Amino acid sequence: MFGKKRISLICFAVGIALSSVATDYTKYVNPFIGTQTDDTGALSGSTFPGPTMPQGMVQLAPETEQYVTWDPCCGYDYNRDSIFGFTHTHLSGTGCTDLIDISLMPTTKHVTPELLRKGIFALPFKHDQESASPGYYMVNLLGGENINVELSATVHTGIHKYLFPEGKEQTVILDLDRMTFRGDAYYTGRRAYQIIQSQIRILDDKTIEGFRVLTGWAKLRKVYFRIEFSRPFESRILMDGGRNAGGSDVINGRTLRAALRFHNNKKDVLAKVAISAVDNDGARKNMKAEAQSWDFDYYTK
Repeated sequence: MFGKKRISLICFAVGIALSSVATDYTKYVNPFIGTQTDDTGALSGSTFPGPTMPQGMVQLAPETEQYVTWDPCCGYDYNRDSIFGFTHTHLSGTGCTDLIDISLMPTTKHVTPELLRKGIFALPFKHDQESASPGYYMVNLLGGENINVELSATVHTGIHKYLFPEGKEQTVILDLDRMTFRGDAYYTGRRAYQIIQSQIRILDDKTIEGFRVLTGWAKLRKVYFRIEFSRPFESRILMDGGRNAGGSDVINGRTLRAALRFHNNKKDVLAKVAISAVDNDGARKNMKAEAQSWDFDYYTK
């Protein structure tokens, strides 16, 4: 009996000792590996530096390409110096272009229907004002706008935090028209990469739902989403190409964008974007299960 007790105590002590010296290996991870090539004749690794969970449906990352094609397949190239938006689905290290769904982009520009129709809100950045670690990405957007962006993710939800400069306009662009090979006449002409249908629906001044159905990576691939903001937006513009939805809360089409303008009495805006391949109710449930907190730091711990 004494021998068994002694062995148990020794095992317990060893367990405590091992747990107390556990090493955090995440500090050795460099998410930028594979995002760059020094040889202009070679392909990059087509990896992305943004946050994702193991087996996560959301892979939230910046897009440095106006039109995502073969290289980099994932939309991020370390050699570039502008960001066009932050999208929620990517594959890492593929040899062909893949997902690139549900783009958000903050801006201090005064957004008009015509500016929204054009859809170009790219801003420059510098790598000394960009950082990434497991579950976290940060960049400061320049070009006179000086917007700090932080990203994190759960399995099905992307978490955004935008810090706007004091006194400037605060607008978030939702772009459902952004996709792989957009602008490539060869592929879009063959209907290999097409948006079949999409929808943006305003539920209230803090909540948006919608979907898009597209071809390319797979036939009739469906992505449903729910977006919740930490603060109400005071005005919005919904566009399908050059068609303005006016006062309607719903717009359907194939080239959808929304501009959501917030009051600048506070500097930060948080957004949670949950996705589902099934329906909007699935996106709703994913957010409720994984992302109820509005504390950004909660998701980066």
